[in-house]
Amino acid sequence: MDEQTPPPPRWRLRHGLRLVAEPGAQGTRRLVLARGEQRWGLGAFGPAAAAALLGLASEPAHADALAAAVTADGGGAADVAGVLHVFHRLHALACLMEVLEDEDGTLHATREVMLPPVPAADASMRPDAPVRLSRFAFIARHEGRAVLESPWSRWRIGLESPAAGALVTRLMAETLRTEALSDPVMRRLLGWLVAAGLADAVDGDGLLPEDRDPDRRFWDFHDALHFRRSRSGGHDNPVGASFPGRGVVGPLPAVKPPIAHDPADLITLPMPDIAALCRGDPAFQAVVEARRSHRVRGERPITLAQLGAFLARTARVITLVPPDDERELYYEASMRPYPSGGAAYEIEIYLTVHACEGLARGLYHYDPLHHRLERVGDDGDLIDSLVTVAWQSAARTVRPQIVIHLAARMRRLMWKYRGLAWSVALKHAGVLYHAFYLAATVEGLAPCGLGAGDTELVARAYGLDPVAESPIGEFMLSSLPRDAEGSPG
Repeated sequence: MDEQTPPPPRWRLRHGLRLVAEPGAQGTRRLVLARGEQRWGLGAFGPAAAAALLGLASEPAHADALAAAVTADGGGAADVAGVLHVFHRLHALACLMEVLEDEDGTLHATREVMLPPVPAADASMRPDAPVRLSRFAFIARHEGRAVLESPWSRWRIGLESPAAGALVTRLMAETLRTEALSDPVMRRLLGWLVAAGLADAVDGDGLLPEDRDPDRRFWDFHDALHFRRSRSGGHDNPVGASFPGRGVVGPLPAVKPPIAHDPADLITLPMPDIAALCRGDPAFQAVVEARRSHRVRGERPITLAQLGAFLARTARVITLVPPDDERELYYEASMRPYPSGGAAYEIEIYLTVHACEGLARGLYHYDPLHHRLERVGDDGDLIDSLVTVAWQSAARTVRPQIVIHLAARMRRLMWKYRGLAWSVALKHAGVLYHAFYLAATVEGLAPCGLGAGDTELVARAYGLDPVAESPIGEFMLSSLPRDAEGSPG
């Protein structure tokens, strides 16, 4: 065969899929495609056809080879037609992966489409074009093997040999030309990467098309990956409520166990009469229209009563909800003033109190069940540092009287959801921000959501393990000067 003519593509069943043969009528065998608990019937086949299809689970083949194998094993034209029908059906459903081998049968790479439909598999490329890896491409472990993926690509490339891994590593740091690669297998792999959108030719300035695209150029890698993999579509990673923690580890309780045990460190917050508050509150839409971000603070600090009313309006536990298997509520839940997916309420509230009338300067955790504060510490340097980070995030406009830190107990979500847990936690943080804004507006306080925070500093101040309880947002709260006008946003 001419070196420039690639061999016909060879395919085998994708990792994670199984072909199961069951006895059928009149000596046939029923083939079932299985993935985990899911099963799909493919039909009944004679012995020769069944053997050829079952071979796809372990040995790669192309369509002509499958047909020849059926004929050689005594199958007739109907058997050949049935096998080819199933083969093309599996290909169209993205159930097969293409293999890349050298002449002695050594496997170097595989490629598969994560979800159908199957896009064009090849891309034209000049042999002298300098090619570099996309900045969005990443190597990960998937089902026990190294794979190359990108949030913008529906292809997954399996790196099955050191040579394949070495080629990808080189493309991270330098450009390569097809004509410069002596190994025809590596040349084909380079073509695969370009066709999959994992690599591309650079221009005269050394830039990829993605670097000049008016939209894609501004995406950071981590934002793109989080966006694409926390929603369904374009990939085959699990997303949604599948309860991966059930039967593995117990769910976390609805309310975090107490932190402080010394009565001196427990500060009961004033509980307002909610019904009376509702009667005296302005109309809801008036509150929404009046909401502003205030990067100011009044001369007189916020009071403990105001803080108690603010937290009662936004974050207290209204009631606990016990598990109920019939409703697929396999964990303790709760009801609070703001909504939360699965009633998980994974967000904990910590407060860095710089100045508050009736409350000592310190670091506190809010206990939403008992509507009280637990004193965590009073380290002045940590308090100053946390207030300074808030000041910096607020464009160095004000050092707030209170900084509210939100941290997510991620196992509350990850115990139930796959793929989207962090995305859901971010949505919950946004919902809570809005509740904070509205409550502060009604209470006549100065609220301002912050866009950045210091994860390690918050973790150190409050004794958190970011893997288990992840800082996710910050919010400033102060008293409101009489002449404050606020700013949009």
